[in-house]
Amino acid sequence: MNETDLRIIETMLKEQKELISDTMKEFGLTTIGDEQLSQALLCEVGEFISETKQDWCWWMKNPPAVDESKKLGELVDIWSLVLSDVAINRHGLLPSSLSFIDECIDVQKNFYRDCGLTRGLADLASYRSLRLEKIIALSELLGYSLEQIYTEYMKKNKVNRERLESGY
Repeated sequence: MNETDLRIIETMLKEQKELISDTMKEFGLTTIGDEQLSQALLCEVGEFISETKQDWCWWMKNPPAVDESKKLGELVDIWSLVLSDVAINRHGLLPSSLSFIDECIDVQKNFYRDCGLTRGLADLASYRSLRLEKIIALSELLGYSLEQIYTEYMKKNKVNRERLESGY
């Protein structure tokens, strides 16, 4: 992780804070609970896993091909919820030391290498601590750069804003 990566995350976090604020105003919400965020994360994790059927669906003779664009889109939906959690609850805020951030991410990646992607995704949805570091680690293990995540996130944020404005 470097300063550029931190700026990317800060930009996404700023965008997500604004979207959450506008969404809460639109729906008259004063809070979004931890349980709601965790359930939303589980839902998005399920959608991500559905997009990777070819990788794990051993009982199908002809599983559908993985659509990399949809897979990345679902991962970005998970990112949006993690960023929402950070914006609302301050869970997983990155400390100022880049070496400490890298250490946290490396620990998570090693854990997920040992336990597998499914455990990593379940861990992300179930445990609120270090969610941001966890999603970074999972994204890196899946082969996505922060630049790829950022590009797709900004597209999805625009779609989410349009949905909010149109009464979705």
